[in-house]
This record gives sequence, C-alpha cells and structure tokens, in this order.
Amino acid sequence: MSKKGYLRLGSITAFIAFQLLFALSITPRFLRLTGGRTFLDITPLWEPQEILNYIASLSSEARQAYTTMQLVDTLYPLVYTSALLSFAPKKKIWIPIFLGMIFDYCENIMIGRLLAMRAGTLVPVLLPYCTVIKFSMIGISLGLIIIYALRRRRSAI
Repeated sequence: MSKKGYLRLGSITAFIAFQLLFALSITPRFLRLTGGRTFLDITPLWEPQEILNYIASLSSEARQAYTTMQLVDTLYPLVYTSALLSFAPKKKIWIPIFLGMIFDYCENIMIGRLLAMRAGTLVPVLLPYCTVIKFSMIGISLGLIIIYALRRRRSAI
C-alpha cells in the first residue's frame, strides 16, 4: 500500500472511531440529560435569544456533558480534515476543507465561551453563521471531491 493509501486508511479509521464515539456514547447521554435537545453546532438556524435560553436551561450535569463533548470536538475537525485531504486530488480543493475546519474551531470557541458563561452579546449572533459556513464548506469540499472522482473515472473508461 502506498503512503497516501495508509494516510487514507488511518484518517478514515479515525473518522469512523469518532463517529462511533459520538453516536454510541456522547450524543445519547447528552440527549438523555437534555430531554432530546441537540448540540448547538449541529443545528444551524438558532436565533441569538434561543441560544442564550438553551445554555441557561442546561442542568449542571448537561453542561458538563456538553463541555466533555466540546473537548472531544477539539480533535474532530482535524480528523475529518485529514480524511477529506486524503481524498482531495488538487490543492484548490484544500481551501474549502480548511475553511470548514477554521469555522468549526470558531464555532467551538464560541460554544465554549457560552458554556463558561463568558460570552458577550456578539457570540450568539455569530455562532449560527459559523455553523452554516462550516457545513457549507464541508459540503462544497465533498462535492468537489466527488465531481473530480467522477470525471477521473469517466476519463479512465
């Protein structure tokens, strides 16, 4: 197997491991503690007051569970970025991949400040935009990788 093949295998394995950690442990516990409410960085269309109400309504145990998820989520952008980069055929595709990661970290910092009750009035306004930009950049990256793969496959036929 080539060096790139090992990179792909490692990054995809790490990505799957993180998905399993979220799906089997972190998310179910959080949903149980919050009565089914999801994480802020999964749902992009929050109003600023909804965000503040959401944070204020979290029990101390739910706040701690969210903080734990945020700690795990500090590594997750690196994991999915390395997975996407391992499939990105051209450096031009790297731009939306890295923008997705940057906006994910901005989002994580803002949520951390909200959980620590140290957020100013601008954080709940900016947070939904970071979420939308993050998902948009990841979607654009995936789309470009798929388009390139299809074109490459068609030219090989």
